[in-house]
Amino acid sequence: MKQLKPIFYYMAFLAVAAVFTQCKTQDAASGTEETTRPSRIIQTERSEVCEVFTVENADEGKISQDFADMNLRRQAGDYGPGQYSAYDYWQKVYETAPGFSILVYTDGSAIYREMARVAKEEGDEETFEEYAEKALALLDKGEECYPNKAGKFGPAKAYIYELLYPNQYQTILDLYTEGLSADTDPYSLGSIYRYAKYMQFIDQLDSEEADNLMQEVRTYASAKKGMRDFDYVLEQMNGIDEYYAEAEAEAAEQAEAEEAEAEEGASGAYDKMMAAAESGDLNAALSNFKTYIAGIEDKQSKYQTAMYIGGVMYSANDYPKAREAYQVAMNADPANGEPHYYVGLMYLSSGELCGPGTGFDSQRVLWPAFDKLNTAISKDLAADLKADATKTMNEYRQYLPTKAQLSQEGLSEGGSYTVPCWINETTTVRSSGK
Repeated sequence: MKQLKPIFYYMAFLAVAAVFTQCKTQDAASGTEETTRPSRIIQTERSEVCEVFTVENADEGKISQDFADMNLRRQAGDYGPGQYSAYDYWQKVYETAPGFSILVYTDGSAIYREMARVAKEEGDEETFEEYAEKALALLDKGEECYPNKAGKFGPAKAYIYELLYPNQYQTILDLYTEGLSADTDPYSLGSIYRYAKYMQFIDQLDSEEADNLMQEVRTYASAKKGMRDFDYVLEQMNGIDEYYAEAEAEAAEQAEAEEAEAEEGASGAYDKMMAAAESGDLNAALSNFKTYIAGIEDKQSKYQTAMYIGGVMYSANDYPKAREAYQVAMNADPANGEPHYYVGLMYLSSGELCGPGTGFDSQRVLWPAFDKLNTAISKDLAADLKADATKTMNEYRQYLPTKAQLSQEGLSEGGSYTVPCWINETTTVRSSGK
């Protein structure tokens, strides 16, 4: 039930996320928050690791004023990168006083993040990735300058990871909960609650584990009830619960509608499936495919239809849906290696989906890919596909993690390992031999 309308729910989920990133702006717009005062900036902790001032006799009042102007431009929604934008004022602070305040890094990263978000909305993927990577790099630098500030940088990184690597659910949750304690700021508490609820909804986090985490977060926030920011976040938590209750109800209604359609048998489902596949409506195609499969007994028809729908989803780069169809084909004809072959190719292509494209997080997808290709070879498989599977594994073997990488990850060859991301399969650890 919770697999229904994934794109709609994820976009709605990001809209909920935006509440927490924009809450300060909303307060300022309604006149409930005073303009940032230089004295508040001057009193912040200076870095004991990084250089505080890059020029002699630095004017702390001017630096504080640049901070104030930066926040005013953020409140106005002018992040930049133009002149007199939030980014422009932040650059002045960063160049003059990088160790002046932890906000040099957290606020600067937030500005980069917002510029990245705008670029993504405008379809400029190159600029989006550039700004998002700069936002992460600035937080990394902030951790170097403020090494004892646990929990200050993880949540900020997590939101950027949501934009860059939305399928890295556990990594994102780990970043959000980094340093979680009674001292965690209210907006990080809100983000943790939101993301835990989202992971629970899409079945990426055990329901009991999610409930325990959300209760812990509520407890921390409730302990400071009466403080405006914490009260605001508690209200948002209630809003998140209401939102997902409605989403669950909608999913249940859709499931009931599908069940009613299934009772009518496979009549008409095949035509609807084909029409939806031709129009590119993948959700409708998959839904009608399931109705059709449930209503027929002939295994060969199930196999052929599943392979067709799997190919449609594969061509649309919707790997989870493609795998779902290919698994139907595997069950319909267990002796045939072709569905295993295509699932193996999808796993092989998931390096950039499940990681940055290079390094261990991307290399580990090769293990389950090899498993599936070897399974395909061991079954009935056309000679050309069998030759391609063998050639492909020989070519990609060099890209397996090195022995040094395995050691760094605390792994040993031959050990068991569960690859996360959309793959989520247990496999055997292997190295390139180097």
